[in-house]
Amino acid sequence: PEPAWDGLFVTLDKLDKIGWDGVRAELAGRGLEPAQVDTLAGTIGGLHGLDEGELVDALAAALPGLGEDMLADLRTTTGALGELARQRDLKWEFDPTLVRGMGYYTGQIFEIVHPASAGSVAGGGRYDRLIGRFLGADVPACGFSIGFERIVDLLGAPDAEPAVAVLYEADVAPAVALAVARRLRADGRVVSPIRRRGKFGAQLGRLTEWGFGSFTHLRADTDPAAPLEVRSLGQT
Repeated sequence: PEPAWDGLFVTLDKLDKIGWDGVRAELAGRGLEPAQVDTLAGTIGGLHGLDEGELVDALAAALPGLGEDMLADLRTTTGALGELARQRDLKWEFDPTLVRGMGYYTGQIFEIVHPASAGSVAGGGRYDRLIGRFLGADVPACGFSIGFERIVDLLGAPDAEPAVAVLYEADVAPAVALAVARRLRADGRVVSPIRRRGKFGAQLGRLTEWGFGSFTHLRADTDPAAPLEVRSLGQT
């Protein structure tokens, strides 16, 4: 019954921690009959391990009350994930037991995991009506939060090579400075765009104090596509 849904989802969210035995015991304490739990477990088990060509039809058969718009959204999402997985080194799966704890989600939810991390490194979903509570009008929205500490743990120790500063003058568009920084990062360097300010020599001294080992200097007439001159701060 619908009044029992919230409690059911709270318990289901613990599946990866307490297993089906723990879930069964807790659901029994919430008043669910063993046959109801068996039906739930069977439905969930039938939705694991399906690819994008099977999932939507299987879900529609398992839960006939789902709207066609919801199924169409899921078909779009899984199709995009499948294509991405064919292009890059990643895997995706539909998890019918994923329950995020905040009640403002209005559609699909997701989590991002990494094999070297004990928990998810990011998670979020759709929350179309949340912003409207403050603006007075509904705003379509989808977002996620990042587990910053877990990302840092995955990155490991910072590169020992000193960073490169992309110094750009006031008449250089920030987009140009960012494009140059991306070029240098493609070579495996640690790079930060920094606006040129004050006396040139004094700023180079500050860069040395901050741990930078080299820099490139962008002026208005610099061609961002041309070979870059990266100079060591020790040579200036």
